[in-house]
Order: sequence, then C-alpha cells, then structure tokens
Amino acid sequence: MTDTPTPREGQPILFRGGIVLTMDDRHTVIPRGDVLVKDGKIAEVGESVEAPDDAFVIDAEGGILMPGMVDTHRHMWQTAMRAYGADWTLTQYFVWYYLQHGAKFRPQDYAAGNLISALDAIESGVTPSVDWSHGLRTVEHGEAAYDALATSPGRFVFAYGNIHQSPWEWTADPAVQRILTASRDDSRMFGTQIAFDVPNQDDEFPELAAYRVAQDLG
Repeated sequence: MTDTPTPREGQPILFRGGIVLTMDDRHTVIPRGDVLVKDGKIAEVGESVEAPDDAFVIDAEGGILMPGMVDTHRHMWQTAMRAYGADWTLTQYFVWYYLQHGAKFRPQDYAAGNLISALDAIESGVTPSVDWSHGLRTVEHGEAAYDALATSPGRFVFAYGNIHQSPWEWTADPAVQRILTASRDDSRMFGTQIAFDVPNQDDEFPELAAYRVAQDLG
C-alpha cells in the first residue's frame, strides 16, 4: 500500500483549480482559482497563483475553497449518540440525554465523543468550535473531555459546565479551576470558558458567584 503524500511542516501549500468562495464584501466567487497557504495563513488568492519552488500542490478541481466555518455552540460529547432522539421535544432531550443516557457516560465516553466530533468538524470545514460541555458530572469527566480536544487537530474553546449542580457550587472547586486555566500557554488558540445557564434572574441572583470566578480567572 502506497502512503498518501503529505506536506512537510512549514511547507507552503497551494490549492489549485478549486471553486473559491472569497467571502469578501463583494461576495466574489472564482470559478477556477488557487489559494496559497504559507506558515499556516492564506498568503494569496487568485485565478493563477504562482507556486513557490518548494510548494506542496493539491489538486482542488471540483472542490470548494473557502474560509473555515465557525461553530459557536456544539455539545461535542453527544456525537456518540448522533441522530438519537431526533424527534424528541426539548424536555425529552434534557431528561434522556442528561438524566438517563448521559448519566451512564464514563469519562472515556466523553473523550470518545469529543474526539469524534472534533475530527468530524474538521472534515466538514469547521475550523474553530466551541464545545458547550455542560454535562460534566465529575472533574474526571471534565479532564477527559478537555484532553480529547487539547490533543485534537483544530482550534477549540472548551466550555466547562455541570448541569447536575448549581454553577456557584462547581465553579468553586479548585480542580475545576485548574482545568479552566490549563490552556493559557497553548499556542494553538485552544481556550476555555465557563458554561452555565441563568434560568431565573431573581433578586438574590446566586449565579453571580460563578461570574465572579470567571472574572477572577481572567
């Protein structure tokens, strides 16, 4: 079996002959265009881009070349149950996904769902994704979900949440806070945030404590 050629690290990549959706202000479409990528960034777009001598050329004829899409809210662990309960009501979704089936998910199941979802996102042209992971019952679940994304190709924001507890409780856990600050030196733009809902903003507003944690963690 012959290995599929792949570009070397740092090698310029030229996509040749694809349908280029530039996404500029004029919505320009180049029916047969080229895109040159250098150092991980788009360097040139046009109908006939000259290839550098050391470029890795990819035949993109028949394909679409466009900036990556951004997914701002995805429950990535649920990829393990894709298409399950597609005709449910919202109430049924919360009961079964979080209180029934989701309650049986082990940390390694969260990791598997996140990994599959991350690879699926990249395959579908989604380059950065926000993983709104608010079903993390234990710190071990959170660590497994975090590690799966941190070791996956692509760019992600891991939004840590625990729908089974009040946000002012789990955000006060030092172990959770360590996960939230673990990615600060990651050069791949991998980030974290806190994920929780505020159903009722009553006069006491207990969720304020969770906001304070987010503020303190920066």
